[in-house]
Amino acid sequence: VLLLILAFSADASQLYLIRANMWTVAGETARRMTTGQLTSGTAQAYAASQLLYPNLPYTYSFVQGSATASPPVDDVAEISVPVANASVFGVLAVWGNFTNSVLDAKVTMRSEQ
Repeated sequence: VLLLILAFSADASQLYLIRANMWTVAGETARRMTTGQLTSGTAQAYAASQLLYPNLPYTYSFVQGSATASPPVDDVAEISVPVANASVFGVLAVWGNFTNSVLDAKVTMRSEQ
């Protein structure tokens, strides 16, 4: 029972670390898209290079905004990964497989261009 509790704690900590990193990378990518440093085409390569665990099967979605459009379109950066793939010991992988849960980080910023 103690080992199960420790494995669950390690899995939960790992998921929180991955999700926090995804939020940071999505926010930085959206900011760089907003200021014109990145385009939706180059954003994925940048985001992938900044993630802590690049071997996980992340899904990326980037929308390039436009301040001149009517109405203005915001820049959006979204990164997600299945919980089952992000689990260290597999304790939460069972739950992730059963529920098809994903860790998701989506950041929207107003275009400054």
